[in-house]
Amino acid sequence: MEPVSSSIGETSENTRRQVLVIYNPTAGQHKQHRYGAVMNALGKMGVTVVEKPTTKRGDAERLASEIASHQFDAVVIAGGDGTINEAMNGLHEVSPPLAIIPLGTANVLAAELGIEADPDVIARTIATGESNPIHLGLANRRRFTMMAGIGIDSHVVQGVSPSLKRMMGKGAYVWQTLIELCRFPSPAYTVTIENVRHEVGSAVFANGHFYGGHFVTAPEARLEDPALHACLLAGRGRWNLVRYGMALTRNRLAALKDVQTVRFDKAEIEGPVGDPVHADGDIIGGLPVTVELDPQPVQVVQPSNSANC
Repeated sequence: MEPVSSSIGETSENTRRQVLVIYNPTAGQHKQHRYGAVMNALGKMGVTVVEKPTTKRGDAERLASEIASHQFDAVVIAGGDGTINEAMNGLHEVSPPLAIIPLGTANVLAAELGIEADPDVIARTIATGESNPIHLGLANRRRFTMMAGIGIDSHVVQGVSPSLKRMMGKGAYVWQTLIELCRFPSPAYTVTIENVRHEVGSAVFANGHFYGGHFVTAPEARLEDPALHACLLAGRGRWNLVRYGMALTRNRLAALKDVQTVRFDKAEIEGPVGDPVHADGDIIGGLPVTVELDPQPVQVVQPSNSANC
């Protein structure tokens, strides 16, 4: 799609005329004004919007799976990374391109795609943005967009209170991290990549380079690159966890001597049976898990002339 320069209220022959919006009304309730403003801006651009709210876990996946390519010019997901993850798992080969309205806590995919918080910019991106293929990961055959992980991060995700998350946002994860630092048993995990066994205390399997917002775990990972990157943290115990956390906040995690980043297509992960595994900020199951590249890319709408940062 050729880049289009337009103001709100203007349309062009390249404007998407009809879009389906799957929105999570509980995601980022303090950001719901953004959702309303985007809807208003799309209306002014002459875009017909069909809205379908989610009411329970799995709705976004089901709704996305029911869309045929000829029904809409795009399917728009309004919510956080978890809602986007659900919808990604419902897309199929003939699905229309996916666009997003970031309403969640971290909005990691939005950061990776260069999507801003301004409602008018979001609306213009939905209506006239470029549709480009991105690659996804699979964890036990379930898709993830940005990352999957094992170790303390998964225990934080498993333990964080949804009500506290709605009230405190990212602060809920900070609070839960402090709790897990006191009780996380720091077991050993084994990550096997190309017949090489890596003994680790935690690991992140990155599809993009951002993690938990604008933090970086795998500097070379990009959505358009048909490969995944494993960030392997060898150290165990409370002191190493604190050290890794401090390095992550300074985007220096990959530079530590006991942290290794490995490009891969498939990894086998073992550890305590049933230990939680997260993908895009939600628990998707327990160990053991196979993490691999999804052979089927998906089309995603992003700002015209933008590149993944």
